[in-house]
Amino acid sequence: MADRTHHVPSPAMRQQSTTVQDLRDNRLADSSKKGYRSGMKQIVKWLQTSGRSARLNADGSLNLTVFSYMDFTEFVLYKYKDAGTQAGAIKPGTKQPLRHHQYIELCMASLVKLDGGFTHLFLILSWNLMCRSRSTATVRIDHFSDEGDALGVTFFKSKTDQGGTKRRDPKHVYANPQQPGTCCILALAIYLACNPEHDSGDLFPGCAQRDRFGRSLSQLVGYALPELASAVGTHSLRKGAATFAIGGSTSGPSIVNVCIRCGWSIGSVVERYVHYDGAGDQYVGRVVAGLPIDSGDFAALPPHFVSSSEGVVDAAGALVFPRLWSHESLRGVLVLCLASLVHHKVFLEDTLPAKHPLLSSVLFGDVGMTTLLRANVTLLSSSMQPTGIPPHVSLHTQLEKDLAAVRALPGEIRDGIESLLDEKGVAAGNITHALLEQLLKNAVASVVDTRPVIVSARSPAQDESVPVRPVHYWGGRWHLLAEDYELPSVDVSTGWHLWWCGSPARDIPPLYKISVSMLPYAYTNNIVVQLFTGYAKIARVTLLRHKDTRASRGVAIVLFSQPEDCKKACKAQAIVKSMMLSGSMSNDDGRSGDFIKKREYSSKKPSVCFECTLSWTSTCVSP
Repeated sequence: MADRTHHVPSPAMRQQSTTVQDLRDNRLADSSKKGYRSGMKQIVKWLQTSGRSARLNADGSLNLTVFSYMDFTEFVLYKYKDAGTQAGAIKPGTKQPLRHHQYIELCMASLVKLDGGFTHLFLILSWNLMCRSRSTATVRIDHFSDEGDALGVTFFKSKTDQGGTKRRDPKHVYANPQQPGTCCILALAIYLACNPEHDSGDLFPGCAQRDRFGRSLSQLVGYALPELASAVGTHSLRKGAATFAIGGSTSGPSIVNVCIRCGWSIGSVVERYVHYDGAGDQYVGRVVAGLPIDSGDFAALPPHFVSSSEGVVDAAGALVFPRLWSHESLRGVLVLCLASLVHHKVFLEDTLPAKHPLLSSVLFGDVGMTTLLRANVTLLSSSMQPTGIPPHVSLHTQLEKDLAAVRALPGEIRDGIESLLDEKGVAAGNITHALLEQLLKNAVASVVDTRPVIVSARSPAQDESVPVRPVHYWGGRWHLLAEDYELPSVDVSTGWHLWWCGSPARDIPPLYKISVSMLPYAYTNNIVVQLFTGYAKIARVTLLRHKDTRASRGVAIVLFSQPEDCKKACKAQAIVKSMMLSGSMSNDDGRSGDFIKKREYSSKKPSVCFECTLSWTSTCVSP
């Protein structure tokens, strides 16, 4: 400690060793020194790349005795002309904004993904809210609110407001009935219907949901937009939505409203006097929803139920959203979601793959409920008024009505003239076409009874309570399921419903009635070997198939060398790929000789081996 203190210079010694240059350096801030050093490094790099290393010292520093003012002027010209690094230049590593037509392609590609609507909703919600993916991952169910003809989403904190001290105003999200593939309300409805056990809480429960979406988005871009695989990321949605809202039309929303919706700073002075406005945010919401700004359809209302359908809607909502429906504050949001599902039912059935969990939901399986709901869904209403509509849209609407009236005018004039001529001709005693046609009808009716003949024979009574389902012929026999049917990956409640009720709308019987022979697929030899190698060494595995169609018979013969091993295998049950295995033991007495033409056992004596006749049946367990 004493030695260390001995080497510390005293204040007097430090004052004596201080030079004028030290005093000058002390007047500069550290940030200024850092900037000067960076500039010197750029000059040195330019001298090295331009072949002027003679102006550098041996240690690589700049030789100020050789470096002249003309050299510095050339360096400045290089920076502003040749290097292309002037202020505002786009860095090559940043992500590009996503164009609107590219966004539509990604939406259609995400719609058919078998992830329960996660990627589709995350993608559309990020675009419509114009927010960061990190903010989208924090959205909760109770952040949604019913705003009449739109849904409201309120953020309680963001990157620029971690403490939640700023105003909490909802961002309006609108439906797009003309483009259901990009409709945010429909995307939310698909996600909630595919996850009926979802309760109030995080909209995307689980950790690292933002990273999950990032990986899924990369796959989508690689599939739908392969040329932009390295240029599009999660931040491209925010850039693209803001660019589309401002530059999509010359009559679009103001840049101030776009910045407020994005949460960007517009300067302390402007922020002090310009605040959030509902009409401005509603206008931005309709634009980013993809509604045509140059048409009367810009004022389109979302699919909604008529006022006299509360009883039917309550019963259906409790089935489609069993847990969320109990929250009164979410009823308005869920009613709009249910109406969108019913209105776009045909589109979803034509677009989604057969294994999509939405098609196995209660709504798409009950024909009667869907028909009753469809009769109560409308796009026009006298009680619901569109919001966020600029004045020129009403002019577009009136012009479209006038155009339709003008186009219908020639037909009305023609019909009126024909009617007038017929009336005048009859009054003058002329035989007109209409008069002749009526006279012939009266003459025929007086002679021949044209009414349909009533068949007296009674047809056998049919029990309407018993469902009638089509059968399918494949594999040499009739089946209740089509050959290309695959068990969907659904949640427990939907699987339970399919097990006992099936899906009448899709002609799928209750799955508990399905036998092994009705399933068009089977295990492979490798799967069976992997399942039973834990018990003992397997002599041979043979899967039984139809000799002509090669369709599975749902049976496999597994040969063991010891009866104890075979007994263990028979007692075990395993579930793989939604099928349950069960086995039964018997001695190898040649019963399988019709299926196995050549046997290769460890011993040629059949009595040495024991066979486990393995069969499998379908279950409602998700793979």
